[in-house]
Order: sequence, then structure tokens, then C-alpha cells
Amino acid sequence: MQPIKMLALDLDGTLAVDDHKVMPATRQALDALHRSGVEVVIATGRRYRTTKYVIGNLGLDVFAVCNGGALVKNHAGETHHETTFATDQFDSLVHIARSLGLSIFGQRDAHGRNGPDFVIDDLLVWHAPITNYFEQNKQWCAKGDLLAAPAEFLVCGVFGQESTLHEYASVIRKKHPGVFNTVVVPEPNREYHYCEVTQSHVDK
Repeated sequence: MQPIKMLALDLDGTLAVDDHKVMPATRQALDALHRSGVEVVIATGRRYRTTKYVIGNLGLDVFAVCNGGALVKNHAGETHHETTFATDQFDSLVHIARSLGLSIFGQRDAHGRNGPDFVIDDLLVWHAPITNYFEQNKQWCAKGDLLAAPAEFLVCGVFGQESTLHEYASVIRKKHPGVFNTVVVPEPNREYHYCEVTQSHVDK
């Protein structure tokens, strides 16, 4: 058998526990692997800002695959690779969301660039889930007309009722077959769901 050269780890429910912590035994084992020459890599759906909390608790300089694979940062926190939506792609996702009464938001790589981590479309009146999301993340979030925003978004998402989000995903698949991935999941301890959209070739 070929020796293991790399170990890629998810964060939530795998490497990280509550409050971005890493268990001491896990940290020691990964440090031993790292010293033996195995490359330890993080692969997560999180944005880089919150991934950094876990990296700090891990105590290793690692590559981080973030935003489901749309962003890769090197050991120094520099952008190694990023995949953003084309302007026409993102504009279409915004139009479809608006047609269903959904306030879409886009996540961007704000590390070292200033500005917000994500921007929420404010053309429509916000419903409770998106209002709560903004209030909980106000220091890293902005609001504005996403059709007028720069084409620098890595992933986008919407909150809403499960049936509406499945309709959103269905319209995207019909209008753009094979172009995007859509994932609809329940929000923990909430009465609504979340739908995330990435380009189809993006994969952590």
C-alpha cells in the first residue's frame, strides 16, 4: 500500500466541537501525523473567517478548502484558488429568487480585502429568517442590490419554507441544466430550511 500523504477533514461534526474547539486527543494525533509528513487539510462548507477559529485551536498551519470548495487558502491565509459566479450566472439566481419572494445572499472572500463576508439582497421586504440571519451576523454582513454588486461571490443561499426552496432549486435546474448544485437542508432548531447554490464543478 502507498503511504498516506494527506488527510482532509471536515469541521462540523468531525474535527470541530462546540465553540470551534478541537479535542486535545484529536489535536495531539493530528500534530503527530503532521510531524510524520502527512499533510493535514481542512475541507468545509464554512467561510474562511469561521474556519480560522478552528485552525487557531488546532495549532497547525494548514491549507483550508472553504465554501464547499469554492475557496482554497494556503498556510499563510493567502488565496490559493477561488471560483466565483460569472455575472450573468449570479444575476439569474437573483432574478429567480426575487420571483419567488426570496431574499438571496452571496458569500465572498473578505479576508484581506475589507468589506463584508456576505451581502443580502434588499430589494424585497425581508421575512423573519433573513432578518434574524442579518442581526446575528451584522458585523460581517451588508445589504444592498445584488444585481449592482461586483461579481465576486463564491456561493449563494436563501432561507424559507421547504416547499419554496425546492421550487427555487427546481427552477434553477430547469433554466440552467447541469450548471449549478442546489442543496436544501433544514435549519437546526428552526421552522424553516436553507438552500445553498454553487457551481456544479465546485466540490470540497
